[in-house]
Order: sequence, then C-alpha cells, then structure tokens
Amino acid sequence: MEKQRDSLQFEDLHLSICLSEDVRPAVSIPHSSSKHSFCALIQQTYKGLNRCLMNDKQGLQIACSNKTPYIYRCHAGLVDGVIPVIFMDRCIAFVMLGQFLTEEPTKERFEEIWQKVNDLPIDKEELEEAYWELPVFSPQLVHKFSWTIFELVNHIKGAITYTLRHSKRSHKRLKELLQRKAEADLEKDLINLQLWLSLSQPRYPYEEERELLTRLRYGTKNSVLFSLSRLLNPILENWENDPLTVRSQVWGIVLSILGVIRMFTHHQIDLLKLTTQYASLLERCKTRDDVVETMSWIMNDLTTLWEEPRLSQSVVERAKRFIMEHYQDELRLETVAKAVHLSPSYFSAIFKQTTGCSFAKYLTKIRIAKAKELLENSDKSITDIALEVGFNDPAYFAAVFRRDVGVSPLVYRKTARKQASRPQP
Repeated sequence: MEKQRDSLQFEDLHLSICLSEDVRPAVSIPHSSSKHSFCALIQQTYKGLNRCLMNDKQGLQIACSNKTPYIYRCHAGLVDGVIPVIFMDRCIAFVMLGQFLTEEPTKERFEEIWQKVNDLPIDKEELEEAYWELPVFSPQLVHKFSWTIFELVNHIKGAITYTLRHSKRSHKRLKELLQRKAEADLEKDLINLQLWLSLSQPRYPYEEERELLTRLRYGTKNSVLFSLSRLLNPILENWENDPLTVRSQVWGIVLSILGVIRMFTHHQIDLLKLTTQYASLLERCKTRDDVVETMSWIMNDLTTLWEEPRLSQSVVERAKRFIMEHYQDELRLETVAKAVHLSPSYFSAIFKQTTGCSFAKYLTKIRIAKAKELLENSDKSITDIALEVGFNDPAYFAAVFRRDVGVSPLVYRKTARKQASRPQP
C-alpha cells in the first residue's frame, strides 16, 4: 500500500536541471511545473528567497564535492535533493528534486515548521493550508529514486565518453577540449588572482542594479526580490572590510528604488518622510545581519507601496486582526508594524490612508467598543473593565470614554440597563 501511495503522488515530485557554474554561471532550466504553493509563499519575501538560495548553493557545493546524490532539509523543514552529473571528474550539471515531506503532515509538525519561518511576513493560515498540500514520500523511495537517476545520467555520460574515446576524429577533438580545459583553468586561476588583488576596491554591481530597477517596473514581486538578493549579496560580502562603503552603497540602492517609485507612480504617502526614516534605520545598522533585516523591512514597504492599493489593503486587514487579538495588551504602533513586517512610519501612513483614522484613534475606538459591551453585559467594576480593555489608568479611561461617548462609564451603564429593562412594544 505504501508503494502504491508513493507512486500515485510521484507526479508531485518536481524535477529541474541546472548547469554547473564551471560550465556556464547563472544558467538554469526552470521547473517543468510551478513551485508548490508552500515554497511560493516563502519566496515572496526577500529573507525567505535569500534563505532558499543559500540552501540551494550549499546543497550544490556538497553534492559537487562528494560527487554523489545529496538529500537534505531546507531552512523551512522540507526535503530537497541534488544529483550531480559527473564528466571528466567534474560536475557539469545537477538534477534537483523537491520539495516534499518524508513524514505524514500533522498539526504538531506544522508548528515546528512555523517556528522556523515565523519571522517572515507570511500569513500563518495560508502557509498551513499549503503545508497540507505538500506531497509525502518515504525516505526509502527518495533514496532509491535519487540513486537511480544518478546511475542513469552518469551511465549515459559514460556511453558518450566511451564513443568519443574510440573515435579517431573525436579523439582529436577530445585532446583539443582537454587543452582548452587546461587553458581555461589557467585563465580561471588568473581571474581569481585578479579578484583577490582587487578586494580592497570591490566592484559595484551596476548591471544587477539596472536589472533590479527594470524588474521593479515590469516584473513580479518575486523577481524583484530575486534581483535584490543578487545585488545585495556581493555588496554585503565587503561588510567586514569597509562597513561605511557598504552602508553607502545600500543607501544608494534605496534612493534609486524610491526614484523609480516617485517617477512612475502617484501616491499620497510622504516619500520625503519615508526617505528620512530609512536613512535613520540604515545608520543604526551595526552588523551585516542588521543590514539584511533593515532591507527586508524597507523592501516590504516599497513593494507594498508599488503595488497599492491591493497590497496595502491586505496589510491593513492583517493589522486589524492583530489589533483585535491584542487590544487588551499594552499595544504600540511599533509592535503592530513589526507584526506585518513594515517600518513604523510607512505602516502609520498606509493605515491612516486606508482606514481614515490614525492607529491610536483606531485602537481607542476598539477598546471603547469592548468597554461598552462589558458595561452593558457584566457587573465588573469600572476599574476592572478599564484594565481588561487595555487602559492602565482607570481615570484616563473614564476621561477618554466621556470624550468619545459623551457620558461617563457609570452613566452609560445605568442608561443602557434602564433601556434594556423596558418592556418591548
């Protein structure tokens, strides 16, 4: 039965092929079908996409080093695989498979996964729904399949090599290829030496910056985040040597993106105020991780700003749900902004633009509405009600209640109960 169930789900085991960087850097053949919705949700965010890319890079390196299939768990707890294709003792390509589970999905296992990714701006309910749709394969099947593919592709490679070596014309061609390989290796060594000597003056990735700005105008959010990752990674590698230059280059990227937004969109948001806020955030960055965290905030702001009003409406709805769940706590604007992964200044602006009132007024409105319900339906004291709805000072609660409702909490309770006790006509 287990074997039959695995075979029925086998079509969900996504395969892709990518060429080794030794052959042609950054060339890939995409999946024949779209990613699982679970991975698509993770990779909608800059931090999530960056983690996926780092996982893939590490997996390729290990598979290339060992020259055997490598099965591993990604940062989100799913299983991936890399199968190297070896030619002349070099990895010339990789077959990649995933992503899937090796254990039946359960609530408890999803919670373990959620703990790994809950710092990303992802809706938990959407992610859980995608989690239950992930295919499940037994570890034995995954191991058997990966080694079967490995032996198959390398057997085909072996047949090609045999044919080449037993053909006179091909033998001459093979010698030429080997000579070119030796020349290419020498050229590669010289390039690496050149790069090593120029580390004190790192090259700014202008081409990647142009790609980012172009994708901001014409691409998807996912492609924008991918381009940003390609642009930021080489810049951040120089953080330990020259953090001041890195901070300056990152700030230049932010200004370029803001320039595109200002030129091609029309918003009521105060971009000058946002620019000042972002400058302050980057100035406070002390480590490379601080820069990545800050850019994650900023890019969530800017992609939301670019795709308004649909995304800003979604963000505000998530913020409203968070407020309804935590209005009893000591809730601050910064806390809610962090929960929806936006900077405080930008969150404040889109919240007011979407709801028509400030965050503080909206929170007070919710708390007063809950207080009215308690005054009408319970015998709790005014002090207890004030504390229960989030006011630390009962006197301040009474003053705010009188200001917004027109009467004191005690008078409101008496009036409401008197009206409730009257017989209905």
